[in-house]
Amino acid sequence: MESALLKVMAGTAAAPELANSTEAAHEPSKEQQEARSWWRGWLPTSLAAAALAMGSLVVWQMLPTGSFNVDASIFRESRDGDGGDVRLAAGGRVRPGDRLFVEIEGSENMHVYIINQDENGEEYLLFPLAGFETVNPLPAGIKHRLPGTLSGREQSWKVTSAGGTERFLLVASAEPVPLLENQIKSLTHAKPGVPVRMEIGTAIRFRGVGGVDLANRAGEGPQHELDDIAQIISQAGSQAPGIHVEIFELSNPVPGGGS
Repeated sequence: MESALLKVMAGTAAAPELANSTEAAHEPSKEQQEARSWWRGWLPTSLAAAALAMGSLVVWQMLPTGSFNVDASIFRESRDGDGGDVRLAAGGRVRPGDRLFVEIEGSENMHVYIINQDENGEEYLLFPLAGFETVNPLPAGIKHRLPGTLSGREQSWKVTSAGGTERFLLVASAEPVPLLENQIKSLTHAKPGVPVRMEIGTAIRFRGVGGVDLANRAGEGPQHELDDIAQIISQAGSQAPGIHVEIFELSNPVPGGGS
């Protein structure tokens, strides 16, 4: 299977070559299977169903009152590079080539995790990313732009495919989340150097925002279900000083698909 995962623009004029790779399948460990089953038994099915029915923006929070506050938003960079970034509301539309980033600020030092899942069930760990200077924990009282910097340069996630709906799970915690740390080990990390590629056919699939791209500023050049992970983290919140779980949904329609 050809994978179009990530693209990082590093100021070079040469176009990166398409990377053809087969991602190895990872079977869930016994601990992961038990955690997922345990979670399903803990959270009422009606709550998960209600969250999905909203179809746009879902926020779950389990926080001791007044102890840990998080403000997070997702943005699309200006398409013409003039610096006019657009804050995306629930159901906001994106398309291949768009560059996205998250702004987040917490009242305490926090560990942040961001996972993307497209309509086809493809999942990618978007933050933290190996090799980036921006790492957990993120300092309190500062607005952070994620995915952060690589070699001193601000990066963005690049939408590399069309596919219906893009879902983003954002978790911010005052402490590391062991269950999530274990879950994300089997997710495909975004990789640099892969260009945008669209497959046109009876089963059009685009890899969502698995790509990372250099911020487009003026003058500058699936083994886990997302809801399972959200549920596991919500349960973990009962044992953490503070945890914020948020799901963003954006529209990423297939061209000519009538949506």
